[in-house]
Amino acid sequence: MIRRTPRSTQSRSSAASDVYKRQTDRLAHTLNYQDVFLLVKEQMAIKSNLLEHVGRRILVSLKEHFPEIISAKVKVSKMNPPLGGKIGSVSLLLEI
Repeated sequence: MIRRTPRSTQSRSSAASDVYKRQTDRLAHTLNYQDVFLLVKEQMAIKSNLLEHVGRRILVSLKEHFPEIISAKVKVSKMNPPLGGKIGSVSLLLEI
């Protein structure tokens, strides 16, 4: 989930944050998900040993490329982790 200030808003006031206390269906209140996908894909291509490291890099990259983001949550999962049993995945949820 990514929340951002509307494109039509010039200031980063508390009023901009209030927009997200309710649901909105306006395109101006979201990001281009293709751009987000490309940033995530770029970070996932970097070899890492820890899910925490991947998740933090994704959040930092999103915030750097989209400074209008108010908050974001990233869930990173490792499919079929080698934990000695049949486990479908393990996941980590990070947010800013």
